Amino acid sequence: MLCPQCRAEYRVGFTHCSDCNVPLQSRAELARTTNVKCPDCSAPMEEGFVLDRVEGGSIPSAWVEGPRKRSVGFEVQFGLHSKPQLEIATFRCVECGLLKSYARPIEE
Repeated sequence: MLCPQCRAEYRVGFTHCSDCNVPLQSRAELARTTNVKCPDCSAPMEEGFVLDRVEGGSIPSAWVEGPRKRSVGFEVQFGLHSKPQLEIATFRCVECGLLKSYARPIEE
């Protein structure tokens, strides 16, 4: 179950978001209300994200403008210290499984 406002995920049995105080929705219900349709089969798409595995954990993917620069050190290697990053939102078709990704500003 997911909160339609903050996207917090809850275990089965919970009915309301404790932060937003709104009714929770299933992934399928939420997909139907996003109005994002699959370009291949026109079925609803649900929002999610692609998880990148890193040493000691995982992080959501981000898009960075320009080509990757090779150097020593992670931030220097990818030029992250001086470039804005965009969060990648990925939608999955509930029928055919197509993934479609969009880059958008990261919300603080």
